[in-house]
Amino acid sequence: MGNATIRLPDGPRDPVEIYFSEQMPAVVTDPGTGRVLATFSARDPDWLSVILDFHNGLLIPGIRAGRTVEGWLGLIMIFLGLTGLYLWWPKAGQWKAAFFVRRGAKGLRFHRELHGAAGIWALVIYLLVTATGIAYGFPKTAGALITFVTGEELPHYVEGTPIVTASPEVALLGPDAALMAARKASNLPVQQLKMPGWKPGRPTLLPIIAQTGPGPGMRVYLDPYNGTVIPNPAPPPNNAYKLALAISRLHGGAGFGPIYAALVFISGLMPLLFLVTGVMMWLKKRQNRLAMSQPLPESILEQQASYRTHGIRNPRRPRR
Repeated sequence: MGNATIRLPDGPRDPVEIYFSEQMPAVVTDPGTGRVLATFSARDPDWLSVILDFHNGLLIPGIRAGRTVEGWLGLIMIFLGLTGLYLWWPKAGQWKAAFFVRRGAKGLRFHRELHGAAGIWALVIYLLVTATGIAYGFPKTAGALITFVTGEELPHYVEGTPIVTASPEVALLGPDAALMAARKASNLPVQQLKMPGWKPGRPTLLPIIAQTGPGPGMRVYLDPYNGTVIPNPAPPPNNAYKLALAISRLHGGAGFGPIYAALVFISGLMPLLFLVTGVMMWLKKRQNRLAMSQPLPESILEQQASYRTHGIRNPRRPRR
């Protein structure tokens, strides 16, 4: 029997998800009837793994080095966002126009107004997601700041899970019995069950792990044979851990509903928009400067000379 992770539904209309190994397909079942609704691969496709690795460390060998670089880039992005707010700040009487792209805007004006309007609408979420991401680049500084704010140290979790002595003559608990035992042991709703596997001949096996919240401190360990509670060696989450978790969720868009998740997704596209519109503004300005530096055509010069010779005012020149 192999390991199985059972993700329980968040709501009455949500299904149960059962994960085995990456080589086996995951199963989606109806929580009421147990009927299999769908199967899917639990393994991320290669292209998605590359995107995740790029986001988590810019594909730089050693995740710590990559995240440090990302931390400095995040500080630059904060600086650009704040200076952009200063440059965008409209004059008196121009506030309404500053939030939109005017109809019929073209060329330099279009890119400038799109740059400013998109930036001001997305500024808060852009700064929030960027600032919370900087914590991953400088974890020690972020930890010290969290301790300063909460007055508590972040819990130090050591990798490790209690071990249970195998009893081949005793049957392992099933998921239903394990869920009942976990609910008796904790007043918090069980979010996920991890059922242990055991192969004949092995002297030990892992306990049943009932996850009631994020992190090792929110686990309930159960004896896989009789459902008795095994003490959790990890300290319970404190205020420092909860603040660190909130920072992580704010950055990742999890735990605050679909609207916030959509805003976080949009904020991830904003640097690309700023880059494109910024480059286009630079190109348009450069084209304008080059056009101004070019000599006038001979026909225009001859026409202006004719005006001066005959004492005729240039009709294109405004009166003073």
